[in-house]
Amino acid sequence: MSAPTHSKFADNLKIHFQTPDEYFLGQPEAPFMWQGIDPRTIPEDSQEGVEICEGGVESLVSDSQELIVCVGTSAQQRASASHSVLMSLDAPLGSPASGKSQFSRTRLANYTRVNQDTLGTKERCVSAAAAALERGESVVIDNTNPDADVRALYLKLAKKHSTLLPRERARDRRLADRDIASLAEIPARCFWFQTPPEVAEHLNNYREIATNGERKRVPSIAFGSFRKRFQAPSVAEGFTEVKKINFVCSFRSDEERERFQQWSS
Repeated sequence: MSAPTHSKFADNLKIHFQTPDEYFLGQPEAPFMWQGIDPRTIPEDSQEGVEICEGGVESLVSDSQELIVCVGTSAQQRASASHSVLMSLDAPLGSPASGKSQFSRTRLANYTRVNQDTLGTKERCVSAAAAALERGESVVIDNTNPDADVRALYLKLAKKHSTLLPRERARDRRLADRDIASLAEIPARCFWFQTPPEVAEHLNNYREIATNGERKRVPSIAFGSFRKRFQAPSVAEGFTEVKKINFVCSFRSDEERERFQQWSS
């Protein structure tokens, strides 16, 4: 038997719950199973052996210009500001509410962030990324990027721009085509968010609760759409690396931890 909502409500209040039969008639407690993820089991960065990714946080950023493409659902991307989730052009990939956006804002603060929620259309995202690369900036594509076709739009930008050729020389007509072709492309990495679906659901609920409804839940249809379109990223697409990013909590206070670790559904 799964735990009813009132059992979780009582647990959030740190009080013992009993049914009328258990309380008035002294019947033994009926066994049940908690349904969904217990937020208290979600890893924290302060715990021994917990890593955000292979190679540690030092491997997340580069001193050279690059592109990062994130892969993950919007719920994974939009984890609350109190949590750490990581993404360089890097492309973060993950389901909604996987923590991609918070990751890009905190771990990749020196990268130009391109996000469709802000810009409105895919075409504007591509244009913004191209302009940033032209300015010599590193870029992170903070969208769900579920399939190879949409990721290819950004990988083409990395191929088009060179990290070794200043714009002044690129305009020099005396430079032979074969010389241009031999120049190194901007490295493109993929950050693939591994946030489990049940954790993403909790993050989705928690964000709305923590902001008193200012930030709405990502609708269930968005998760279904991501799963339907999802294709696992691969270096065969043109990425120099596909880095798996684990969701790890990072709290600023005990009060914040206590609030996050309450049942949300």
